[in-house]
Amino acid sequence: MAQGAVLYDVGANVGPYSLLAAVRGVRVIAFEPAYANFDVLHQNVLLNSASELVTPLPIALGENTELGELGLSSLEPGSALHAMRGETTELEEPLHRQAVLAYRLDDVIEQFALPEPEHLKLDADGSELAVLRGATTALGRESLRTALVEVHDEQRQEIETLLLEHGLEPVERHERRARTGTLMPFSYIRFARDGADSALGAEDGAARVAELPGEVR
Repeated sequence: MAQGAVLYDVGANVGPYSLLAAVRGVRVIAFEPAYANFDVLHQNVLLNSASELVTPLPIALGENTELGELGLSSLEPGSALHAMRGETTELEEPLHRQAVLAYRLDDVIEQFALPEPEHLKLDADGSELAVLRGATTALGRESLRTALVEVHDEQRQEIETLLLEHGLEPVERHERRARTGTLMPFSYIRFARDGADSALGAEDGAARVAELPGEVR
């Protein structure tokens, strides 16, 4: 990603991807609805003096604009596997149900006059298809060059079809394995328009993160 490009980090967690992009001078809109993650995301933005580049927003994205409910798998910052009500995920019974403002991405861009995304990173713990369905206008704009999406196996065909319909082709796929060696039921797929590239490498710089209690998943 070039300096000055605009990245939407959807499911920013505590900000590792956002901060790595900011090191390169990329303008980041970071979406993170889980309250503990959002608190540490803000701390990390301040710790890295990145306030002029990273804008954290405490909202969820989905297929509809509404008052939603986020089921939290953990109350610790850095945790994941949270689930919006109505979405099928690995989470069976949440520890806490947090009320959240949920927006279609197209609505939040229009209502708050956000800069159009040039790159999208989407990791929403199983809600990726819903987020993309609420972002069809943004997906169709030529200004959106790449999308890095966590794709769960049961949603892969629909996600790939939706993105292909908007001119974004899969160009790279990364699978993950459990400690036992078995493949995880999701992969990370990078989609691009006209061969655009968005890769971030270790040579692009480093960012500091606030100390987290317990294990970060």
